[in-house]
Amino acid sequence: MKLNRGRFGQYKVLFDDERLQQHLVPTVVFTEKSLQASLEMYETVVLKPVFRPEEIHVRKQGTLFHIEQHYEAIAVVNEDNLFEEIKKLMKSKYYLIQPQQNTKLFSYIVTMNKDQQSKKWRFSSKINVENRFLQNIVFSFYYYKILRLAKIITKRLSEAYPSSKTVDILITISPQGKIKIVETTLHYSVSKWSQYNVLKLNKRLKRFIPKTNLLTYATFSNFMNHFQEIILKPCNGQQGRGIVKVRKIAADHYEIHALNTVQTKRHIDELYSYLTKCYFSKNQYIVQQKIHIATIMKCPIDVRVITQKKDSEWIVTGQIVKVAGEGFFITNAIQKLCTLEEALLTSSIEMRSSNVLLNKVNCLCILASRQLNRHLPDLNIIGFDIGITNNGHIFIFEGNYMPDISMFNHLQDKTMYKRILELRHKEK
Repeated sequence: MKLNRGRFGQYKVLFDDERLQQHLVPTVVFTEKSLQASLEMYETVVLKPVFRPEEIHVRKQGTLFHIEQHYEAIAVVNEDNLFEEIKKLMKSKYYLIQPQQNTKLFSYIVTMNKDQQSKKWRFSSKINVENRFLQNIVFSFYYYKILRLAKIITKRLSEAYPSSKTVDILITISPQGKIKIVETTLHYSVSKWSQYNVLKLNKRLKRFIPKTNLLTYATFSNFMNHFQEIILKPCNGQQGRGIVKVRKIAADHYEIHALNTVQTKRHIDELYSYLTKCYFSKNQYIVQQKIHIATIMKCPIDVRVITQKKDSEWIVTGQIVKVAGEGFFITNAIQKLCTLEEALLTSSIEMRSSNVLLNKVNCLCILASRQLNRHLPDLNIIGFDIGITNNGHIFIFEGNYMPDISMFNHLQDKTMYKRILELRHKEK
């Protein structure tokens, strides 16, 4: 049954541990009966789908009920119609009900990452859900108590979900110091957030990775203010689906670029509301610093690098440059493929020595492959998307564990394509 997975399955696993029960926010499956019972106990409740990050808030005010979703609200006068009105807004089959957490609480997402060699879970990061006064001081004060709880949580969840690599724990802390566990989110090997947490552990790789964080309102506004231009990516997206670029073009004036379409929004709250409705309610996202990569005829380019394991050692077996289609900011919409040597002749990259640049790219990808392989021992092939700036600085955007190699067959010289295929078949 699907209810045994996702939010509710994780809640049941944690509730079985007596040490966690007092910290868990009460959670029940959404039905007409449970909705009525919850609104008798709590003034405001939150409805969440079992899998998606969407939320529907229901508030009781006398005989009136307010339903809010994506910053839009409707009022229902008759309680008999409340259940049906809510169901009209639902986009998933199964939902859960929780009491709304007090807005005076301090909220954080604690990320724990699994070390595959030691099998231990380690604290990776703390992310503020909102920007509030004393937020960081409060967390520091309760850090060791939070860490003890986080280790119990990850131990229980990893026993039930052994394939999980990263766990996000949404917690609240009251002014009285009561810690509540609102929900947990599991990330597996394909998650961009999980991969980032593995790569950043290597100090030699850190400066080659764009600044990245899990998306919350606080991280969104902080990145927007700091970088002026950011990239938003779904944690589990593929082939560029759901990727959005946002640029601050004036005070409280923002440009949204998705695929090859551009639109503008005024005020950061209106911007975040729109993005939540169209993107963030469907998938969990990361926010990333926008890297201004090199171009050919004003179209962005990046390099797909294939690394493969041969006799237990990682080697580079292919590099190909992808040129983005006109009007696109990512290269998933490809207008042209070429070798790095060919690209350097017409690109905006100032470095003209292809051998020097190729060597830097290859060394970086082999280092990243070894780092990922330590945490994913079964890896045999990785397709890295590499960005290069005009001055030749290299960035790793992400690594794909099931890379599309057909693009190499489009090159006139089939040597790389044949080499990749040969080693892939050999290592199977």
